[in-house]
Amino acid sequence: LRRKLRTFLDIYDKCRKMEKHISMDELIRMILKETGYRTYAAAMPAGLQRAANLDMLIEKAVQFEKSSYQGLFQFVRYIDNLQKYKVDFGEVNIFGEAENTVRIMTIHKSKGLEFPVVFLCGMGNQFNMGEQRERIVQHSTFGIGLKKQDTQYHTTADTLMANVIKNALKRDALGEELRVLYVAMTRAKEKLILTGRIDDPERAEEICRMCGGNKNKKAGEPEPASKIGYGSLVNARCYLDWIIEALDESVPITAKLVTPASMTEKEIKAEEEFSRRLSDIGELWERGVYENEEKIFEPDVRRLMMERSGFTYPYEYLNRLPAKLSVSEIKKAYMEEMMEEKGEELIREEPVVPLIPEFMSGQEKVRVQGARRGTNYHRIFECIDYKRITKDFSAGKEEGDNILEDMIDDMVRDGRISREDADTVDRRDIALFLESSIGRRMKEAADGGMLFREQPFVMDVPARELGYESSEDINDDILIQGIIDAYFIENGEIVIVDYKTDHVYRKDGSDLADKYRAQLLYYRKAIEQITGKRVREVVIYSVTLGRVIEL
Repeated sequence: LRRKLRTFLDIYDKCRKMEKHISMDELIRMILKETGYRTYAAAMPAGLQRAANLDMLIEKAVQFEKSSYQGLFQFVRYIDNLQKYKVDFGEVNIFGEAENTVRIMTIHKSKGLEFPVVFLCGMGNQFNMGEQRERIVQHSTFGIGLKKQDTQYHTTADTLMANVIKNALKRDALGEELRVLYVAMTRAKEKLILTGRIDDPERAEEICRMCGGNKNKKAGEPEPASKIGYGSLVNARCYLDWIIEALDESVPITAKLVTPASMTEKEIKAEEEFSRRLSDIGELWERGVYENEEKIFEPDVRRLMMERSGFTYPYEYLNRLPAKLSVSEIKKAYMEEMMEEKGEELIREEPVVPLIPEFMSGQEKVRVQGARRGTNYHRIFECIDYKRITKDFSAGKEEGDNILEDMIDDMVRDGRISREDADTVDRRDIALFLESSIGRRMKEAADGGMLFREQPFVMDVPARELGYESSEDINDDILIQGIIDAYFIENGEIVIVDYKTDHVYRKDGSDLADKYRAQLLYYRKAIEQITGKRVREVVIYSVTLGRVIEL
């Protein structure tokens, strides 16, 4: 044990010394080389896939170094945020797109991947609800639920709280199953085939009758609905229940009631046919079957085989389309295009100042990096308790300053922001925001329960809209994801607010509007799709200018 610990500490000290002088990808390569972890991972089951995933981590580190963020500390925070917002890049595709292979994988491993044809099997398998059958159930919101035990009659029964928690656990589990089903059904590019088996004969006959059209329906039976009711959602036992409920008569579906006897007979016939076709290749060669290949195939069969072997996939360009983009990546591409058109530098980036701990710098204070400062401001804006802001709140007044300082102290005490990060935020900037017209409108919305902050979204956008090669014959949408700082509902319409701490070089803030216009347009589309309400305003609140910039 002492030898192992000494080896570990030697590697740790060596990496710690080199961390200040090398990039993140070089540091990861160094760790993998010194520990031999990549070799270890490659020797495990599915080692090729594991090693490829480690290589992808290095590639992500290279991309990270090209951004304005630098250093191990910022990289760790970047990984934490990926986990916080559940951003999953999926596994590396170790097979070439052109390979003629059939891939079998779980739904979770298919995230981020797409295929021309997808078979989604096992739709009739029941959901795992074992967590609800535990003697003690627990929930992050409702706490712990116990069974009530009657010592006189030696019986047990669920308490009211246990029933509440079990219902909440069931809703959470079904919500997760819905998300998994969405992932599975969006993996197919051209064709999606759903298969499922139901062991209950009565339920199977009912489904066959539903899929057979109106002529097989009993009197008084409801038509298949295109939208699933809440009762059908929560009472479903498998994916197939949801699929059947959601079908309408325009959807082609084949349902067949198979008995064990007919299934066995079919399998026996198929096996006999397969065995009859198998022959020893060596024996065929000795018999001279391959002496003249022209005699093997008829002309029509040969022509068909030649056509198929020379087939060119018409949608090869889809291989170059990304499966998912963030709004930040779209904004970056939009800015690059504008710079090419105008031939001038639109935004001058702030020089990156590395974060150096105070005890190492020998200085009392160290200038905060721009990205970290922006994150701290966003965190404060996210956690503002508008109920504590009075209507006559004013910056500079002792009462207002005390309210703001007490609120930030509570954020630090609750662990929502560190004291170090909170001290990088100028209280006057927060006070000016609360005193501004948009700040007062957001307070009114918050008082009425109409303010929503840090709203994540995922939406489909046609590839041609993003400037990629596309076709009108197929659905080649790209997933766009992002997080909206805040929006509120005012007079039945929506106002989107985006906080920005960037330096502004034009007094009217038009450079800031140009920089983020594309990003905020997608925010508008996403919110309108999510809520079904019209977005009346999209505004940027510039901390630097201390005022609102309208798009």
